[in-house]
Amino acid sequence: MERLELFRQTEPLLNRILVAIVGNNSRISCKSSTTDKRVISTLSPSFFGQKTIYCVNGIYVGFEQMSAGLQRELKMDWARTNNLKEGSEIRVTVPSAHVLLQEMQTRLGNGDGFSVATLNLDHVVKLRQQPRFQAAYARHTHVTADGRPVVWLLRFSGQSVELVPGSELIIPATEMAACLEAPVALLGTTNETLEKAARALVTQFPTLKIAAQIAPAMDFDPEGAVADAYIEELRTSGARVCFLALGAPKQEIFAERAFARLPHMGFLSIGAGLDFIAGTQKRAPALVRAVAAEWLWRMLGNPRRLAGRYAACIAILPGLFMTARQLRRAGRRKQP
Repeated sequence: MERLELFRQTEPLLNRILVAIVGNNSRISCKSSTTDKRVISTLSPSFFGQKTIYCVNGIYVGFEQMSAGLQRELKMDWARTNNLKEGSEIRVTVPSAHVLLQEMQTRLGNGDGFSVATLNLDHVVKLRQQPRFQAAYARHTHVTADGRPVVWLLRFSGQSVELVPGSELIIPATEMAACLEAPVALLGTTNETLEKAARALVTQFPTLKIAAQIAPAMDFDPEGAVADAYIEELRTSGARVCFLALGAPKQEIFAERAFARLPHMGFLSIGAGLDFIAGTQKRAPALVRAVAAEWLWRMLGNPRRLAGRYAACIAILPGLFMTARQLRRAGRRKQP
């Protein structure tokens, strides 16, 4: 409990920083899953109604909305380019984890599927450079805000939205699937990771059925013949929910193609989430994530691979801030 107590001690300071960045309508909250059993036993409406984000490692941190304020349409386009085709706008369509999980459950119960993308700044960079990635993203049924800068910019623009990382959707989505008796498929990463992740998930949710485990090669082409074979394997497996751990843009492109052919299945792009579940990768400590420094933690662990990526993310921030500022002003003018 030391990390949790340390975070609680710094919570007032973090709230002051948060208010300075995104305004006085938000605050940070923290709890421990050792003291609140609802987190690991049910998808409690009261829990998600508090707008707290679930974390896998026992401490979860999130933003809690202090007042509803003026609700506006989620309208910030993250793929704004000079050659943007109509219908290819990329917008965050999910205001909270609670709303997303409710919609996923409703769709599965009706025999329908979904495709969930989780937007971060690295995705925004790629979206503006790769038309195929942009087209695939635009066809997803749900897009969440996966990254503190995305959340802050949206809130600054006047849009009410919460942090919903893909990796933190695995546990509640798996619990939902187990309750609905909906088989789950794991696709991506390595065979070793898939085996460990599957064991961990079944241990936590004994009624869960793992229908398929597929570990593509490193040079996997999400639009190639092998991808088509995987889609057919998913069809015959009976899976209703598929976690995609391929990394961007492969997982989003595969999700778009697979969902078009398997509209009864739900696809969630979760990046390194299965590695975190399996323990083959270590995620930044909860306190580091709470102060929005996970990117720095990751970069220090692999500077050669990530320094350039984060530099590109930082470079687009001024333009995104100006867009958010324009939307904020436009929203104020529309207020009665």
